[in-house]
Amino acid sequence: MITLLTLNLADNKYLQINSKNDGKKLYFHDEIIIKYLDNNREIILFKDSLREGLESLKNMLLLALNNELPVSEKNFLTGVGYEWTIYYHNLDVFSEEDPTELYSLWSVSPEIGSASWIYNRNSKIFFEISPQYLWDFIDSNVNEKQITFEEFMASYTFDAQFSIDRKVCMEMVQTLKEMLKMIEL
Repeated sequence: MITLLTLNLADNKYLQINSKNDGKKLYFHDEIIIKYLDNNREIILFKDSLREGLESLKNMLLLALNNELPVSEKNFLTGVGYEWTIYYHNLDVFSEEDPTELYSLWSVSPEIGSASWIYNRNSKIFFEISPQYLWDFIDSNVNEKQITFEEFMASYTFDAQFSIDRKVCMEMVQTLKEMLKMIEL
């Protein structure tokens, strides 16, 4: 894998966009992997087409820059991912719409990564990464030691939650726009 782009989110926190493509010519359907990196971790956040990954990030950042993603105090304190995990686990019971859909950036199979979210709180832009309850997605016969949903939620904590400076967001949007112009069909 070749690193096509590294975006600075905050102090020692980055998004790294990787591809098997050498980067000389970028194509709409090139598969990319987007990772979150900090001092201690590397978390896969996205694994799909180049255009989808970059467009979704750009669009979410633009919404956040316009303060269009306000989150409730409850969701901020527990994390949007916490609310989503409860919603998803009870999906067959709920008839209401997903209360976290507005904030969803990317979600990748919990076997390889986590879910990510962007939202506003007090006019600040926040980025969140949350774990997912693995056994809502896979057969319980997998060689993982299964824990109950209640055990998972009792020890739930988001993987990351931090604010992104508005100037950094604007710079990322500009970089993403420039990169998107280079993509060929």
